[in-house]
This record gives sequence, C-alpha cells and structure tokens, in this order.
Amino acid sequence: MDEDGLIHEANTAAALLLRRPASELRDQPLSSIAPADLVAALSDRDGEAVVGPVADPDGEHHWLMPVRTSHVDASGRPLILWLLRDVTPQVERQQLLEEYSGQALAAREEERRRVARDLHDGPLQSVVLLWRQLDALSVADSGLRDQVAAARASAEAIAAELRRFGRDLRPSLLDDLGLRAALKAEVEALETRTGIHCRYDARGDANRLGEDEQLAFFRICQEGLHNVERHAQASEVTVRLSVSSNRAELVVEDDGIGMANPPEFAELVGQGRLGLVGMQERARLIGATCTVQAGRRGTVVRLLARRGSNARNVRRATDASR
Repeated sequence: MDEDGLIHEANTAAALLLRRPASELRDQPLSSIAPADLVAALSDRDGEAVVGPVADPDGEHHWLMPVRTSHVDASGRPLILWLLRDVTPQVERQQLLEEYSGQALAAREEERRRVARDLHDGPLQSVVLLWRQLDALSVADSGLRDQVAAARASAEAIAAELRRFGRDLRPSLLDDLGLRAALKAEVEALETRTGIHCRYDARGDANRLGEDEQLAFFRICQEGLHNVERHAQASEVTVRLSVSSNRAELVVEDDGIGMANPPEFAELVGQGRLGLVGMQERARLIGATCTVQAGRRGTVVRLLARRGSNARNVRRATDASR
C-alpha cells in the first residue's frame, strides 16, 4: 500500500478478510473497501491500536493488530507493508480476565457493605448502649466513679473505632450524598487523624459519573491517601476532582519523600504491593487510566477517565498481549 492508501498487493488472507478476490483489491483505495475502524488503525503511523471485532466471510469476529513496515520499491517509491496479526485469543482472554476481575471487585464491595452494616447494627449499637448504661449509674464512692468514667471513655473510644472501620469498609456518605461529599470526608478525616495539612478542591457535577465510576474514584483516592499516611512523611496533601461532559480527573498530590524509581506493574505484584496494583486495576475496569508520578520529592496519583469515547472497543497492543 502506498502512503495515499492505495493497495498495490494483497495476499489470500487479506482477500478473505476484505471479502474480495486479491486481484480486485489491487489499485483500490483501502478506505473504499475496508471497515472504518481498520482504515483508522492503518492511518495510525504508530500502528499500536488493536482493531475489532472485524467479521470474516463466515461471520466469525476477529481482533487484529496492524504491524507496519516501511520500504521502497525498485523505482524508489515509498510503500507500506501492513501485517495484520490475529490477536483474537489474547483479546478474548483479556476480556474474560476483566469480567472475572470486575465480578470479584463487585463481590468484595458487597461484602464490605454487609460487614459495615453488621458492625453498625450489632457491635456498635451494643457499645453505645453500654456507655449509656454507664452514664446512668449513680456511684457514691469517688474511686468507683473514676473507674466508671474511665470505662465510659473506653466504650466511647471503641465506638469511634468501630465507626471508622465501618467508614473504611463502605462510607455511607458515598451512597447517601455522592462522590464529592465522600472525598471531602476522607480528606478531613486524614487531616484530623494525622495533622497533615489537607486541601480539597472539587469542580463539576460528580453525578455525571456512574455508580461504578464513583466507587472507583473513591477507592483510588482512599488508597492514595492511605499511602500518604503510611509512607510519604508529607506535611501537605492536595486532592482535586474535576468532572466535565467529556472527562473526569482525580489528582492526589503530596509533598512527601517520593520514590526515586517508581516500580513497574509486574514488580509491584512480585513485591506484594497490591494497593497500587488495585488502583490501576480499578481504573482499567472503568476504562480509565491511573498513573503514579513520583520523584525524590512528592508523589502525584492521577486518575483520568475520558467520557463518550470508544476506549472499551479499541484496545492497545500492550493490553491485548497480556
């Protein structure tokens, strides 16, 4: 094929895919005989997009990865050789893994919801009843009064800890008031708990995001803040949420010690550092990207979800080859 998209030669496999004899493909513009998504992929000079599904004459659907090679013919004319690799097994395997991962995350969230509800309705209510009973005691002995007061304080502390466990498992604010309120509560809780100066800025209507998207944004922010608390030694952290009609972005940025060389995905799995792995997996399941940029000073976690795109239908070669 030349640089104008005119086909000069095609083999039997290409003829079957495009449903025409090879002789009829010669000297034809690709744009007039090939599916639009295939034409778009072959117009990409990087040649990284996986295209599909493309139906063959028997009705079977295939995912194709174009591989581009440039060369020059005997007359000096530049030509492009396209090899269309059939990556259907890899894509189908990846889709099955995504479906399983999504179901596993959904089951985990449902279990979190159940445990949080049981904590609230069971142990928490029992502890609250206990401290009210302690409040109702009338003790004449001053020494016993001090012990009762200490027991009451312990019961109140246990109740506060149970509430925190419940919020970590499944924050009621996310279900009741939405993403913006839930993120604000997480940021304020971190500042109260650690003394780290926290700033929170939210713009746009977070209700544009679906339930799964809001949950992913919340969990990724929650994990990012936990990492700040556990590892960053930061004095300040900023959380920014921005939602528009075509994109949604979350940024968690701290001024901590950072990392000289942020580890790769496989290295994180090998080290058992599943928090960062989980952030990337949650992002991928909603068609978003999650990146961690870290230097010797500070770390930035960025979650970006483009809306209204066909990201779920066009895969990158790196995803298809997993």
